Order: sequence, then C-alpha cells, then structure tokens
Amino acid sequence: MQAFVSDFIVSIVPTFVVSRVLLWITAQWFISLVRLVAVHATSLAVCVASGAFAFEGIYSSPPVGAFALFAPGQLAWFLIDLFRLVLQRRRSGG
Repeated sequence: MQAFVSDFIVSIVPTFVVSRVLLWITAQWFISLVRLVAVHATSLAVCVASGAFAFEGIYSSPPVGAFALFAPGQLAWFLIDLFRLVLQRRRSGG
C-alpha cells in the first residue's frame, strides 16, 4: 500500500505540470469534453514516453511500467477537470 501511495504521489506532479501546460496552450479552444480528453491523453503520452526513457534500465518493459506509474495520476487530474467542467456548465445553465 505504501508503494502505491508513493507512486501515486510521484505521478501527480508530472501529470499535473504537463496537463496544465497543455490546457494553457489550448486555452483558445472551446472548453469541452473533447478538449479535456485530447489534453489528458496527450499528457499521459508525454509522461509515459519520458518515463519509459527514464526507466529504461530499471524495468524490463519500460513503457508498461511508465504507463502503470502515470495512469492513476493522470486519471485523477482528468476526473478533477471533468468535475470542474460539469460544475461550470451547471452554473452557466448550459
């Protein structure tokens, strides 16, 4: 359990930074579910690619290990952003 918690905390920071940068870059896009899915999928891909490169000598299958590490953190940020989108739409009446 402690390893899961520490891995989750380690995955929160890079996925947060990459997803916030991508959300900032796509700020001119209409705020929608498509934007969120595209941003978070790209963020996960960037984190997995950089993680696979960094974990090359540690894991026997670096992309799988990097995906397992970063996916929970990215999913958490996606769910938070999705919740914020739903709240924003309810407040605006749309």
